[in-house]
Amino acid sequence: MKFKAVDDLYCLTTPCVTAAADMLRSSDVTTNPCDDFYKYACGGWVKNNPIPDGKSMWGTFGKLEHRNQLIIKNVLERSENDLESEAEKKARRYYMSCMDANETIEALGAEPLLDILNKTGGWNISGNFDINKWNLQETLHSLQNRYNMGGLFTWAVGEDDRNSSRHIIQVTNKAVLLHPLLSPTLIITIFPSLHEQIASVHTTSLHVARITSQMAKYTNAEMKDMVTLYGEARGNARAAARLYHDRYPARRQPYHRTFTD
Repeated sequence: MKFKAVDDLYCLTTPCVTAAADMLRSSDVTTNPCDDFYKYACGGWVKNNPIPDGKSMWGTFGKLEHRNQLIIKNVLERSENDLESEAEKKARRYYMSCMDANETIEALGAEPLLDILNKTGGWNISGNFDINKWNLQETLHSLQNRYNMGGLFTWAVGEDDRNSSRHIIQVTNKAVLLHPLLSPTLIITIFPSLHEQIASVHTTSLHVARITSQMAKYTNAEMKDMVTLYGEARGNARAAARLYHDRYPARRQPYHRTFTD
């Protein structure tokens, strides 16, 4: 009779042992898997990893990303003499310029933003906006090519989900910061909390002298109209998607044809 060595049956390398330990810590063996399999498999992870402040969700990918960011942060904050490659040194210089240790950027205040607004055609509440000199096409061109912002809509080239052998131009409305919350039916529900955030931005903007008088003219109704417009844009995007899928329905094929064809 021959016996196999333990090493032939089990992986005892450091990565394997670490992964096994993580799985044990993530499970809750006190729970009967037939009663609650999720708690049995993930109960330990949920207990040991509460959702951090400022996060709406938390998982293994988020935790890994956070850990990687800390590693990068530690590298970027090291002395430049301790860095070996030019890539690390350039990344550190860029990082330190953003940290603004000498408060050079802070001293400029809102001037850089106002300069960008002027370069993109101005702002209708900044006091120096002339609608007769403003051009929508030129503004969208500048936003897309100079700042990669897309303006009112974005476009890209990607695979056609109806035919992966070809690529198509994909055009969609520009996503806004709160777009997951916005829809025509949810505007009234979320408006109170949204109004608080807009009011906070309003108050902060009042510190910029050149737009104080015009910003003060914004009323509650005008802010609500702005939010409603975003909601309608989201609704139109969903309607367009439904129209596309109705016009070009997916062709269902037998599973085996994927291999035989």
